[in-house]
Amino acid sequence: MAVLFLDVKRRGRSTVRIAAAAGGSLAIAAIINLTLPGWDRHAAVSLGAAAVAALAVAAVLFAGRWAGAARTGITAAVAGAVAAIMAVALTVAGQPFTAVAAGACLGAAIAVSVEAAARVRWGRWLADPPPARHAPPA
Repeated sequence: MAVLFLDVKRRGRSTVRIAAAAGGSLAIAAIINLTLPGWDRHAAVSLGAAAVAALAVAAVLFAGRWAGAARTGITAAVAGAVAAIMAVALTVAGQPFTAVAAGACLGAAIAVSVEAAARVRWGRWLADPPPARHAPPA
């Protein structure tokens, strides 16, 4: 996925969107884990699943917008494989299914929300360049 990100035209905005999706999902998952009791001494939401799901969904949405159909399909396949491997690894490590599923749902929801917010035209987005300043008339 990193090769795909480096290969596209809009490097700055994509990095901020992906970082916002991953960071937002981790922050919300941490808040949920602090406020809600987990299951049998486990956290309520898996931080790993939240981060991986956010990265995977953000990558697919980003590829769908800028990289064309073929690269979007490749990105979706790679993201699905990475997410499945991560879910299996978390399950083997002892994370309950409910925490993994909650993390995956949370990460996907945050990534979609960040992408939707980035597409709304309401001023400037986090990584937009400053508006061009025109020279005053002479």
